[in-house]
Amino acid sequence: MNNPRIAWVMPIACVYWQVILREFVKAYPQTKIFTSKKHESPKGLENTLDIEVVGKLKVIQFKPRYGQYSSKFAYMSLAIVNRLLKYQPQIIFADTFSLWTLLVSLTKPLGKWKIILAYEGSSPGVDYCYSPLRLLVRRIIINMADAYITNSQVGKNYLIKILYAPANRVFAYPYLVPDSQFLLKHPEAISLPPLTTLYRQKIEIDTGRYKFSENNLLGKKPVFLFVGRLIPRKGIKFLLEACTILNQKGYNNRYSLMIIGEGQQRAELEQFCQNNQLNDYANWIGQVNYQNISTYFRQADVLVLPCIEDTWGMVVLEAILFGKAVLCSTGAGASEIIAQEKNGYVFEPQNAQKLAQLMANLIDNPHLITTMKKKSALIAPKITPETATNFLIKTVKLLG
Repeated sequence: MNNPRIAWVMPIACVYWQVILREFVKAYPQTKIFTSKKHESPKGLENTLDIEVVGKLKVIQFKPRYGQYSSKFAYMSLAIVNRLLKYQPQIIFADTFSLWTLLVSLTKPLGKWKIILAYEGSSPGVDYCYSPLRLLVRRIIINMADAYITNSQVGKNYLIKILYAPANRVFAYPYLVPDSQFLLKHPEAISLPPLTTLYRQKIEIDTGRYKFSENNLLGKKPVFLFVGRLIPRKGIKFLLEACTILNQKGYNNRYSLMIIGEGQQRAELEQFCQNNQLNDYANWIGQVNYQNISTYFRQADVLVLPCIEDTWGMVVLEAILFGKAVLCSTGAGASEIIAQEKNGYVFEPQNAQKLAQLMANLIDNPHLITTMKKKSALIAPKITPETATNFLIKTVKLLG
């Protein structure tokens, strides 16, 4: 099919999707996005995508198990069927196992469209392996789809081994990636709070596509960075426990920790820091606007994502984009991007002892951080909106 009419059907048109679709529409200009909730478009993307909001998203959410995603049911307007029949797409990208994806699947004989299912990634809280009804519905959707994409091998295994998708039609590649153009070119517009453990010097990093300056580590006092919501699932409690272990072993005053984000756990975590004498090392930044996040990445040396579960983990890709070393739990789908002992380390979730050991190793051997940064800088050009779009284009072409 040359220049097919394509529809994207997604519950939420989030910023990350809009960034990818900015590149996708260059290849397939006859593309329209149908969503029930649209996030504000990033600067430069205003009015560049054909987005139609259909109805309103209504979510019934249940209390999650500790450290897991909450079980939920999302209701979206049934009017999506008429909108799609009117638009007459030849191919539909259906994002996740939503009500709309089920409707797209059931009306496929009527609309005569082909379906590509996009499944962000797999984790216990979203796989619903304990729910026969959910699995039945998902297998119906799988049976009607023509191809399947996911960010991770874990997601691919779930689609094949649990939902019985044909292996030759399931493709895994990081397609949810950060906006490299925006992040790397955005000026440093804010000042950092005082971090007394910083000893830095400006250097230039060349990723192969972009050049940017950052502050390089000179002494033995690295800055660890956490970015995310302060909720149990993100596992920051285990990071703070690791810091406590470090201090007990005499590493106090040999590192610093920046914490970016807000959430229900903040008061509890701040109290933990006070009780365990971490206030001199933990810097609570709070919520940061996305246009300012690059400032903090540039000042950090090592990103830490200690999550219990995360279907993907965009912050890992953002850290790699800035040429950072990464400590990431295997609970995040993006942990697959970490080349063990090359650009970082992966570790089991909820293991503060192991995390403390890895942090201590980097503190004791700052040259490892420098080496890992360089490796991340080499990986960065492989996870851009352009590479993600090429993957999506290849998937479209496979459908003929």
